[in-house]
Amino acid sequence: GTWDPSAYLAVTAAIDFHHRLGGAALRARNAALAAEAAAVVAGRLGTETGGGNALAGAMSLVRLPIAGPVSTERALALRGRLLDAGTDAPVHAQADAIWMRLSAQAYNDMDDYRKLADIVEKALADEPT
Repeated sequence: GTWDPSAYLAVTAAIDFHHRLGGAALRARNAALAAEAAAVVAGRLGTETGGGNALAGAMSLVRLPIAGPVSTERALALRGRLLDAGTDAPVHAQADAIWMRLSAQAYNDMDDYRKLADIVEKALADEPT
């Protein structure tokens, strides 16, 4: 095997790019967007957010309103329906609930999360009972 140094060689360019996008201000914006997005999606679904501490960075959690037994298989099936609908968000069974993780990046805005809420609502409507 040949060692591929491309990731190591790209670090300086990646850091420069991050600073051009706003650096610390971008990280703060993304963290705020992730928190707001989780609140909006949870509100639409009639559920709650999770996590939300300073270590969350630009990620947040939304508990999905799924009744009945919680399992990894149900979480994976839901994620499959999200993928089939043209979006992706990690979905995990944890602590007797199914949680969806949201992330925020420089290219996201609140319209993205409103669209995600629409897609999740439809995917949940297709949830077998």
